[in-house]
Amino acid sequence: MLVFDPTTRIDACNTLLDPFIAAYNDPSDEPAAKNKFDWSFGEDQRDLEAWKFMILSEALDFCFVEPAVESLAS
Repeated sequence: MLVFDPTTRIDACNTLLDPFIAAYNDPSDEPAAKNKFDWSFGEDQRDLEAWKFMILSEALDFCFVEPAVESLAS
């Protein structure tokens, strides 16, 4: 389970069958994905600063809260 390389890592369905995790397995609430995850983003050849900017942008987009309409009127 604790393998960094996703191509050699055990998948989520088989992880849930592992004796260490099996007690927490609820098949009725754990649907399996129909498609495999696309790891091709790891092949992107951007420089470090570009990655930092992209991560910061994602975090800011995720945390952004629209201002209340009342606060815009004042």
